[in-house]
Amino acid sequence: MPEIERRAALVTGSSRGIGRATALALAASGHDVVVHYRREEARARAVAGELRILGVEAVVVRAELEEPDEIAFAGGETPCSRPKARNRSGGRRAPPR
Repeated sequence: MPEIERRAALVTGSSRGIGRATALALAASGHDVVVHYRREEARARAVAGELRILGVEAVVVRAELEEPDEIAFAGGETPCSRPKARNRSGGRRAPPR
């Protein structure tokens, strides 16, 4: 039987809000997920736990994405080392009206 390629996604800002919802949706469709956070490690680890319950691999990483040196984690060796999809929500809020 041929091996099926598992897909992985790096979801920025996935410890909460739209990023979390995106990570859960990707996991529900079978993607492994790299859970990114900037400040809220406990929340990111909780999201990773939710993803693992869905049967996928989840890796938690912290990075300040405005700092190029901190983005190096994306090329590191993890179970999700080659993301096929990316989300750039970054947990940013809409500008006030």
